[in-house]
Amino acid sequence: PKSVTAPIGMGISESLGGIVTLTVACIIATGIIGSVFGEVLLKIFGIKKAMAKGIALGCASHAMGTARALEIGDVEGAMASLAMAVMGLLTVIGAGIFANFI
Repeated sequence: PKSVTAPIGMGISESLGGIVTLTVACIIATGIIGSVFGEVLLKIFGIKKAMAKGIALGCASHAMGTARALEIGDVEGAMASLAMAVMGLLTVIGAGIFANFI
């Protein structure tokens, strides 16, 4: 669960029997990489719509991406925070369902 916030990722990792410290390290690395390179990648791929930028940053790089999206613009920040929340909810639900198949 690397693309959710640290508290959610820690809970999922612990409940699935994962290594919590490794999970947190991956979550932090994902957030840093996404916030540093996210805007550049959006420009390279020609993403121009504010909503799409926010959703991409919020889903891919959670809280740090949301903070970066808010620096880009208000719409981007709002969409990033919504996307981060939805992504966290879907990850918790999905992890609970798919854990039974492992």
